[in-house]
Formats: sequence, C-alpha cells, structure tokens
Amino acid sequence: MRARAEYQTLSEAMQHTRPNCEGWADIFTADGPADIETVTFTAELCCTCPLLTECGEFARAARPGVGIWAGIEYKQSAAGRPRKTQTKETA
Repeated sequence: MRARAEYQTLSEAMQHTRPNCEGWADIFTADGPADIETVTFTAELCCTCPLLTECGEFARAARPGVGIWAGIEYKQSAAGRPRKTQTKETA
C-alpha cells in the first residue's frame, strides 16, 4: 500500500515538474545491469533532479526489480529478490 501512495505522490509531482530522466527511460528502466558509464551518467542526472526525493521514496517503497531510481541501481539478486547498489554520487 505504501508503494501505491508514493507512486501517486510521484505522479502528481510529475504533472507540474518534469524529471531529469524524461526522454531517457530506456536507460533508467533497462532489464539488465547497467555498465559503469550508464550508472555514472544517470547518477549525474538524478543528483540535480527536482523529483529526486519523490522518486527515491517510491523506489524504497516499491523495491523495483531492475532499473535506476533516484540514482540507485536496482538489480535482481541470485535469489530473485531486488537489491540496490548506491552510487557515490547519490550517497
């Protein structure tokens, strides 16, 4: 239920403010792990995004299986559970 509420908050914020990742969805939501250049590029976009907080709150609640959310790369673990890898740019 918390993920739904955080998604609603993020969606409402996006109606008034465009995220820095707009137009880059393919690299933020890739199905596999990102290479270091992609992680660095996305972290730089995220750290100045006006929706960083809302995006991060949603990601922490939803625990996405893969992708980069609020500068954090989420990956599937060997057990199939999501895990996150925080970059030093967003730490």
